[in-house]
Amino acid sequence: MRTFGSGFGFDQSRRLPGGGASTPVKSWQIIGQYNDIPQSQQGVNGASLRAITVSKAKLAATDVTALRVYGQGYYVGGNGGPEVNIGNDVPTRVAVLDGSTVLGISPSPVAVVNGSALTQLAEFSGLNLSAGTVLKLQKERVLTSGQFSTQTTPYAAGTLPTGVGRKGDDGVAASVLGTPSPSGIAAGTLEGDILVGYGVHPAHTYIIASHSIGYNNTDSAIGDGGLIGADGRTAEGGGLFRRGFRAAAVATGIEIPLRMVAKPAGQMALLRSDGARRRASFIYGNTLVLYLDTNDLDSSAGNKTDAQLAAYYSAEAAQFRADWAAVNPLLPCFVIVCTPLPRGADGGTPNTTQQRIADFDARVRAGISGTDGYWDLNSLYAVPGIPWKIADTALFNGDLIHLSPAGQTVGGAYVSNMIQQPTPWIDYP
Repeated sequence: MRTFGSGFGFDQSRRLPGGGASTPVKSWQIIGQYNDIPQSQQGVNGASLRAITVSKAKLAATDVTALRVYGQGYYVGGNGGPEVNIGNDVPTRVAVLDGSTVLGISPSPVAVVNGSALTQLAEFSGLNLSAGTVLKLQKERVLTSGQFSTQTTPYAAGTLPTGVGRKGDDGVAASVLGTPSPSGIAAGTLEGDILVGYGVHPAHTYIIASHSIGYNNTDSAIGDGGLIGADGRTAEGGGLFRRGFRAAAVATGIEIPLRMVAKPAGQMALLRSDGARRRASFIYGNTLVLYLDTNDLDSSAGNKTDAQLAAYYSAEAAQFRADWAAVNPLLPCFVIVCTPLPRGADGGTPNTTQQRIADFDARVRAGISGTDGYWDLNSLYAVPGIPWKIADTALFNGDLIHLSPAGQTVGGAYVSNMIQQPTPWIDYP
């Protein structure tokens, strides 16, 4: 299956009977690239604390008439599961600004319910926003002693744009929520934001389910993928997907929406068995990318065969399509899979895990049932014709599993190129 138009065009539309011109269809979908899952608890507070996080979103959608903000009352523990209740409700206020103009602000806190997949914190309507508008999302929560909140990946200093990050105070001073540029915002974790808009969205808005290779939990400078010098960043960091999406934004000026659903040691089997709360947000992106493979195939971890993993992929694709159609019956959706990376030392002959990687690589190229096509990550790093064997160890960390910063850059360039294509995947034979 193919998209109706370009990877960046406003092409979420339905065809009229008899081959008439397409009609734009509005829907609720993610905006920006800071939509993330909670990775852990923010840490128990020894005293009452107020914290504010700030993220940005440059609209790729047009004719946006309303915005919603969601909170999440769980985090993803263990090896990509289980999904764990945060432990307490989290009273939260939000504000969305266009420059110095406040588009909406919570009159009072709404509790992110302990354990909830999605808690709607606010809806701001009556708007008229066009593509290119840069929004700021602020979230403020007050926690009493002994309570937790959620947190995303801890971003390193210099790897976020100016004005994105978090700050905390004792809750006594006046609130800065709604202030255009709060002082004291520094790098750190974000809140696990989900910001969605009601409008006409670009042809693809992406949900990417990945393990640590996809966002790189071994990089000393974990970041949002932005290039040094872009929007005030002084360091580059982040996995191949974030780097790819940020590189495309720099190249084109268009910030294609992204929600990362990634966790160290993540497994597709665990997403299938204990991923309901993560999956609840999948309906806010029309293109699902599945990159959960190496830990499932690892004989000392998930210990799944290539056929078992392919079956998980097909089941996830089928569920995504059904869930999407239930809320967006007039709009198409898409599923992309990835070839696996090579891994491990070259012992002359492949071990069990390496052979499974080669087998799954062949299975992806032949076509996974229920999916549209694939991204060929394996060919970036493997010896041609030997999918399990690393071609250049300099592109990997010492564990020969995770990518080095140089390897992440290679992958990011590939992803950037793919999402700029009219059909952003490789078709099956």
